[in-house]
Amino acid sequence: FGDDLKDWLPFWSQFYHIDKDYDIAPENKFQYLVQAIVVCSRAREVVETFPPTGENYAKAVDSLKARFGRGDRLVEVYVRELLKIIIFVQSNQRLSPTFLYDKLESYLRALETLGVTTDKCASILYSMVESCFDEEFLKAWNRSPASSSANDAKERLENLMLFLKDEVEAEERISLAMSGFGLTKGEVLKMPRKKKYSCCICEHQRQRLRVEGNSPSVAVPHRVSEGGRLVPHSRRPQNPIRTHHSTKSLLDYTILSFRTKELTMFIRARNLEEANGCQFGKIHCLHINKLVIYELISRTE
Repeated sequence: FGDDLKDWLPFWSQFYHIDKDYDIAPENKFQYLVQAIVVCSRAREVVETFPPTGENYAKAVDSLKARFGRGDRLVEVYVRELLKIIIFVQSNQRLSPTFLYDKLESYLRALETLGVTTDKCASILYSMVESCFDEEFLKAWNRSPASSSANDAKERLENLMLFLKDEVEAEERISLAMSGFGLTKGEVLKMPRKKKYSCCICEHQRQRLRVEGNSPSVAVPHRVSEGGRLVPHSRRPQNPIRTHHSTKSLLDYTILSFRTKELTMFIRARNLEEANGCQFGKIHCLHINKLVIYELISRTE
């Protein structure tokens, strides 16, 4: 415990069990009391005015209660806290329903502990609590059946707090739904891209051109000759294969005819993009790669 009067009720509710434990010697209770108080605080100064003996323990506790535990002063403290919220709301500053519910619930429970539960006090508290809300909330509260079904001020105050609790729970559910299952605002779920494959010959030529300082985008691609050897293209083909065709196209494009000693294989694909083909510069490389074959039809010559 320190100097704040709002901390007295939580402090004394815990230390009360030590104070009423008759198995603990008064000297030990005094030491526990000193340890439970903040150093260099007003409460610590009050306790340290008494010598730490068993006879002075009860005197130290009574002095603390007279200084910090008076019921009328504590009621005044919590009423002033309610007035602070009213002034804050009247200055056109919006408070979140969650924050407002936590504060009001804490202050009302503290006042109830201090004995402020009579009908006359409930009328005053209801007027103060109602002034803590903005115009939109009050309109929603007056439209609800709970606002007119109460018989007295105490029940009306309880219904108002229950209505505020429902509003807080609804806001939390809306916030959870709008959060996008863990995605923050502005964050976009990235889908994995389809992996693109390229042949080892093109990669080798790209690396060679980078070492020589040339741009791979203007490099001349290579082709397969009649004998199965790789020779560079002397010029760009008249009709290079493009990938802008729709994937639903039923046209077949003959990608490569590769001659071997025993077998000629024709690799066909409806779209070079579907075949994960390798694009080198502006002209597509048509090398055989077992990873890029979309449809393979083998036949002998």
